[in-house]
Amino acid sequence: MTKSFRFWRRHPAPASARGGTADERAVPEASGSTRRWDALDDEEQTELRIAFGYYLDGLSPTCSIETKVARFRDWLRERGIEYSGLPD
Repeated sequence: MTKSFRFWRRHPAPASARGGTADERAVPEASGSTRRWDALDDEEQTELRIAFGYYLDGLSPTCSIETKVARFRDWLRERGIEYSGLPD
């Protein structure tokens, strides 16, 4: 068992990272507007990355960076966040 795995077993992610308030905060107002990823503060980006990690646990692994970026982009889009992906 790796050190990081033991750490996470003893220190589970907060409820907000498991899909609760982080997702609710990430969903835009009823106006239907979207927010840009780079406009989010560091705390929001971190919470979303943690929640996305839990989402990834249910998907098959991939080595393709394009697939990884597409999955993240699609997941964020469902939460009203625009993500452009990798820089050129």
